[in-house]
Amino acid sequence: FKYLFLALLLTLVTVLGLGSVMNAGGAGVMAAPTAALLWLDPPEAVGVTGSSTTVGVELSDVSNVYGIEFSMEFDPAVLSVVGESLTPGTCPAPTLVVLNTADNVAGTLGYVATQLAPVPPCDGGTAASIEFMCAAGLENEVTSPITITASLISDPDGLPIAHTAQNGAVRCEANIFFMEGAVELQGWPGGPAGVQVELKNAAGATVDSTVVGGDGAFSFTGNTGETFSLVASYDRYLSIEEAGITSSTVGEVVNLGTGRLPAGDINGDGLINILDISGVAGNYGKSAPETWAP
Repeated sequence: FKYLFLALLLTLVTVLGLGSVMNAGGAGVMAAPTAALLWLDPPEAVGVTGSSTTVGVELSDVSNVYGIEFSMEFDPAVLSVVGESLTPGTCPAPTLVVLNTADNVAGTLGYVATQLAPVPPCDGGTAASIEFMCAAGLENEVTSPITITASLISDPDGLPIAHTAQNGAVRCEANIFFMEGAVELQGWPGGPAGVQVELKNAAGATVDSTVVGGDGAFSFTGNTGETFSLVASYDRYLSIEEAGITSSTVGEVVNLGTGRLPAGDINGDGLINILDISGVAGNYGKSAPETWAP
């Protein structure tokens, strides 16, 4: 009889649990305020783009708990569930876990678990925990609601425990800081339009670039904790570089001021010396086939 009982219990919990959790109507969530509370801890979790944060599914002000089932929705463009499953908690003890899954494409998750006699009922605590991953590459802070779409709490006799379900959220912060500044060309009244500014990582690879307009202004973003350099260049001018740019503060604006490119690198070898001077002196007063734009 023991094995028959277990088989019947497993079948019953599976059928009822799956059917209820997959019901989008959310009939299991008690609308009227009650003492028992199903809630998310913290109510608004904070993560950083490309990293994870953990949310607990908690039962408070409740006793005689033997089983639980719930389903939730989240924004899959902002969050994903690590491992596509939840970590079972202690109330109820996960003696029999019927459903434990997450769909990171649809942005849904479901969990169904019950204790098994002779384990005594529990009086609240953590039902499960969810490790959410904030999407990589977020350039602005984004918040995803975590909505409990359905929930049921059962006592040892299979009777529902009235409760209130409280939704939560995960706020994902952009893990970036800002770099801004301007450039100018020495001795050139026409302004700096056309100067190229490159953002390079610690390995010296170009990760972004821009060509400035007439005001010479530029701006870039970078991940906090990483180190960057900026190189500004223009034909027949010496390039200038600002190295060691970094920040450990999310959202910080690093103002680099105005950099001036020295004029006179006529032959483009990265130096200003007698070769440039002689090149100008030897051709003084002559006309070139093309108009020279310094």
